[in-house]
Amino acid sequence: MIETKIYRGSQTVVPASVRKALDVDDDSIVQWDVDEDKQVVVVSFRKKRSLSEIIGMVEDDGRDSVEIKKKIAQGEKI
Repeated sequence: MIETKIYRGSQTVVPASVRKALDVDDDSIVQWDVDEDKQVVVVSFRKKRSLSEIIGMVEDDGRDSVEIKKKIAQGEKI
């Protein structure tokens, strides 16, 4: 078992052996998941995405958000 310490400012260290095994670098993001018993169930790492990778992920379906909001306020289903 590998242990790390939490420092002031809530910083901690990801040990070198873990970084190497999981190909984690300085731009990686750590994702934590805690269950209802306050136990960490998943710790995962992902690469930080650049703006060019994000652009184009969502398509515009041509709907007007103001009109959608009005319909919702009037109780219409969208």
